[in-house]
Amino acid sequence: MFDLENDPYEMNDVAAVAGNKGKVAELMVLLREQQKAFEDPFPLEVSDPKPAEVDLEFFQKEGTPDPTGPVPIGGPSAAALR
Repeated sequence: MFDLENDPYEMNDVAAVAGNKGKVAELMVLLREQQKAFEDPFPLEVSDPKPAEVDLEFFQKEGTPDPTGPVPIGGPSAAALR
């Protein structure tokens, strides 16, 4: 969970902040409802999470945005407006 107004690049997960506990619980209820609706059998939580594996070659394909570059926030880029 991120504060997009103050952290648009989503660098700081605020889900564990004590003041957000109620909102996290509310969102988990909604997510579980959607899992049931879509018959999604996968658990929302795991006891020993592992980092995701990323295929960096995917991001090197022509026309694919650079995952290490800036994240555009809505609207056209400045270059597109020139």
